[in-house]
Amino acid sequence: MGVVLVFFCIGALMASLHMGQWDRLPSVAPVVLGESLGWGWSVLLQLGVLVALGVWLSRKVPSAPAATVALRHYHGDTGQGLGAAHQTGWTGLLANLVLRRYRREVPAYWSQRMAT
Repeated sequence: MGVVLVFFCIGALMASLHMGQWDRLPSVAPVVLGESLGWGWSVLLQLGVLVALGVWLSRKVPSAPAATVALRHYHGDTGQGLGAAHQTGWTGLLANLVLRRYRREVPAYWSQRMAT
């Protein structure tokens, strides 16, 4: 991920150095659906597209088992999930990475801590 960030920064710097060339490229005038169709119709159109996309994805992508629950907070000693079941992507990934890296050291740490 660090490599991607470095190259992203390099690319952004290169693009900013050539901003004049980017500005001279031909462009298309912006389209504002609210002004073209009216705000009510544009909201309905966007909702319709989102619903259609959701239906298409639900048929194309197999759903997760109903018993799968992702939790946001994890018990520090056991790794058991606690708390809210929303906004879980990054914390679940982090918990998984921490467990993979320190799985062997954690029991030894707590054994030493309890002995003192």
